[in-house]
Amino acid sequence: MKNMKKKYQAIYFDFDGTLCNSTNVMVEIINESAKKFSFRETTLEEVRHTPLHEALKEILFLKIPFIIWRQKKMMGKRIKECPPYEGVRELLETLLKEDIQVGILSSNNKKNIRSFFQGWGDAFEKIEIVEAGLFNKHKRIKKILRQKKYAPQEMLYVGDELRDYQAAQKSGVDCLLYTYGQSSRALLNREKISDDLLMDAPKDLLQKIGVL
Repeated sequence: MKNMKKKYQAIYFDFDGTLCNSTNVMVEIINESAKKFSFRETTLEEVRHTPLHEALKEILFLKIPFIIWRQKKMMGKRIKECPPYEGVRELLETLLKEDIQVGILSSNNKKNIRSFFQGWGDAFEKIEIVEAGLFNKHKRIKKILRQKKYAPQEMLYVGDELRDYQAAQKSGVDCLLYTYGQSSRALLNREKISDDLLMDAPKDLLQKIGVL
């Protein structure tokens, strides 16, 4: 995986914590839900150092689907408070000019993501948006591979969490992770993810895949 300088046919991104700087707003929404559904509030630091599957252990299983639905709805009301990370727009513009299929595979919903890109221009309408559940992204990736007739080695998935890496592994595609989002570098290192697969800024992706 050290040498990733190859031509990908498709690069799909996670959204929250990868392209969209929504983590602070997300923590506020989680804590509003915590008060309503009687689970422990959290902090940004705790979110960045705790895998999602561990955090969910504190919530009654039957409540989780409704809490997730509610949080997406609340995020839709606050999506304009969530800017892109510095350099994201330029990154996506560069990839689109390279004639690479750019997509977003996210647990957020299409409406919220489209609202985020509103006013960015016609070029960004080419970005495909695919919704997934919290832990079934690998199934969506496999479906994309089948529908688009990509070989696994022709697709790259870019995220910011352990579950993004696990989804890519299960589906056989390459993966790179940003360290500024919902999972810290320390957490990703603790989970035995190689530093070769970690990036600290959006533009780092272009160097990894040999565009710069």
